[in-house]
Amino acid sequence: MTWDTAATRKWAGDDDKCAGARQVPELLAEQVEAADVLILNKIDLSEGEQLDTARLVVRSLNKDAELIETKFGEMTPEKILGNIAESLKEVDDGHGHSHEHSSHDSSACSEPDCTDDSHSHSHEQPSSEACTDADCSDTSHSH
Repeated sequence: MTWDTAATRKWAGDDDKCAGARQVPELLAEQVEAADVLILNKIDLSEGEQLDTARLVVRSLNKDAELIETKFGEMTPEKILGNIAESLKEVDDGHGHSHEHSSHDSSACSEPDCTDDSHSHSHEQPSSEACTDADCSDTSHSH
């Protein structure tokens, strides 16, 4: 085990002495404590007591995280993210739609090159392109 610090590994800026003084095992333990999913890799290289000890250490730091055991790093994003990966694929539903990104100002800015976030900007499809998605239920679309 190493007792290097974050500064030794150049993980912290030279101006942040507090973060630089943190030791690697402390940082790694915090990562395990905060994780939702933990991956215990190289289980093919561990046997009995060694593997049991690894599980015990992980569980003592985080009893609630999903623990996935694997060998040779055989892992897919879906296995790590579970249903989240599928949900992310559905974010882009494939059909264009209109929506407003508005702030407290009720007047819309019509300048196409405006990048001022405090303005309300419409991001509508050109009116010549109607939504053709038969399953679309967005009332702001022209059907």
